[in-house]
Amino acid sequence: MLLVVVVALCLTACGAWSIVSGERLPGEAVAPPEVQTPITRTMEAFTLGMAQEEAWAQFAAGLQQHTLTVLSSADLPLDDPEALQERWITRVPPRAFFTHGFTEGEFADRQSNQEIAQKFAVSVAFKSQTTKSITLNFYQAQLFKIDVVPLTPYTVVQQAFKGTFGIPHTPLPGVAEWKDRATLLRVLKPGRTLTDGVVCYIDRPLYTRLRRDAGAIKRALEDEEHHRKNTPPKQG
Repeated sequence: MLLVVVVALCLTACGAWSIVSGERLPGEAVAPPEVQTPITRTMEAFTLGMAQEEAWAQFAAGLQQHTLTVLSSADLPLDDPEALQERWITRVPPRAFFTHGFTEGEFADRQSNQEIAQKFAVSVAFKSQTTKSITLNFYQAQLFKIDVVPLTPYTVVQQAFKGTFGIPHTPLPGVAEWKDRATLLRVLKPGRTLTDGVVCYIDRPLYTRLRRDAGAIKRALEDEEHHRKNTPPKQG
C-alpha cells in the first residue's frame, strides 16, 4: 500500500498522473491547476451526472410550471407528455456536436466521431427566465454537458468568471477553461460559428470516459486502415 502511495505521488509530481487517469494523453501539455472555488454543477435543477430519466422529469415539471420554455415547439407535442418524452431528445451530426466545447485531438476525426456520437442524446433547446438557451447533452444516458447561452453579454460573463476563478486556461483561441475536481467549465467566445457566447458545464469523470472511448475507437479505425493498406490483395 505504501508503495502505491509513493508511486502515485511521483506520478503527480512529474505530471504523469493525468495521463494514467485518462484526462491527458501522452504528448499533451500539463494541465493548469484546479480552481479552489467549486464550479456549479446544477443549472435550473439539472445536475451533471444525473440520469436521463431524472432529467426528463425535471424538464417536464419545468414545462408544466412554466419555468421552462421550448425554443422551437412547432413539431413537439407539448400537450402530450408521453409523446413529448419520445421526442424531446434529438440527434445532431457528429461534426456539429463535437465543435461545441470539445478541444482534444480525439474529437478531430470525423469517422470515429460518427461512431462515438451514437452514444449521445441531445435535448431540444429550451430557455428559462435567466437564460437565452439551454441544451442538455447525455453520454451513455447520463447528463454529461450543459450548454448555456446566458442573457448576460459574453464580456460580462467572462469577467465574472475571471473574478471568481482567476485567469483561465485557453486550450484554443476563443475558448476559456477552468476546472475543479469534478467539473470542467468552458466558455466559447462568439465568432463565425457562434452568434452568442456559450457556457459549457462538463462532468469531468464522464469526460474522461468519453476521451478514452473516443481514443479507443479512433485507434481501432486507424489500425484497421493500416491493416487494409498493408495486406496484399488476394490472387484470383
